Amino acid sequence: MTKPVIVLRTDTAPSPLTYTQLDANFTNLQNATHNYVVGANTAQVDLNSALTFVAGTGITLTLNTTTDTLTIDSSSASNSISQGNSSVTVTDSGTGQIDFTVDGTVIAQMKASGLTAYRETVYAGGNTSTSVTPNYLNGNIQTFTANGNFTLNLPTNMAAGQNLVLIITQDATGSRVMTANASYKFVNGSKILSTTASYIDVLSVFYDGSRYLANLNKGYR
Repeated sequence: MTKPVIVLRTDTAPSPLTYTQLDANFTNLQNATHNYVVGANTAQVDLNSALTFVAGTGITLTLNTTTDTLTIDSSSASNSISQGNSSVTVTDSGTGQIDFTVDGTVIAQMKASGLTAYRETVYAGGNTSTSVTPNYLNGNIQTFTANGNFTLNLPTNMAAGQNLVLIITQDATGSRVMTANASYKFVNGSKILSTTASYIDVLSVFYDGSRYLANLNKGYR
C-alpha cells in the first residue's frame, strides 16, 4: 500500500489541526493506493476502485460477501491449479489472518507479518524389503516400514535447496539393514538404522545441488 501523507495532531502541538490540514488528510486518505504484483507486472489501484478477479479457462470464481471468501475452483478443469483437480479457498478469518484451504483442509495461514503456519504433505510409502526411491513430488515427508533389508536410492525430482524427511520404522522382526547410495553424506558417517523391532528412525536430507547431506536420528519409540 502506498501510505498517504497524514498531518498528526502531535505534529502541530500545541495548536489543533486547521481545516485546511484536515481537508488535506481526507484527500490523501482518499487517494491512497494498493500495489498488486503479478509476475513481472504491477498494478496500482486506489481505494475507491474495484479490484476485479477474472477466471481463466476452466476456472470458476465464487465470492461470498458475507464471509469475505473468494473460492477458486478448478475441479472440472483439465489445467487444474494443483495435481488432482483441487478446490482452493482463500478466507479472511476476521482476525487479520488469511487461511488457504485446499479441498477442505487448511494448508497455510498468513498474516501481514508473513506466513504463520503451514501444513506439509506426509506420504505413506508402505513396506519395503528391496529398495526405496523417494519421489519428491509425493511430498517432502515420507514414511516407510522396513520388512527386509533394502537399498535407499537417491530421490527423484528433488531440486537444490530442498529438504526431504524419511521416517523409517523397523517391522515386528527388526534388524533390517539399510544400504544407502554413496552420494548420501551422513553426519559422522552414521548410517546404521536402529535394530530393535518397531523402533523409528528419522532421516533428514538436504540437497545442495551436488550432495545429499543426511542426518539420521535413531531410536524413537
